[in-house]
Amino acid sequence: MDDKTFRDLTPLDAAIFRGLADGAAGRTHPADEVFDELEARYIAMAEARRRK
Repeated sequence: MDDKTFRDLTPLDAAIFRGLADGAAGRTHPADEVFDELEARYIAMAEARRRK
């Protein structure tokens, strides 16, 4: 890989590092709660589109 490719990956590397640090520090949410929230959000968005 060239230098530009490595520079392009720097933000991704930083995001992964932050995610790992959050997990290690216990800053997580149970997956079932996250999925329930996302499901409710997308259902509401779909309903709003149908009303238009």
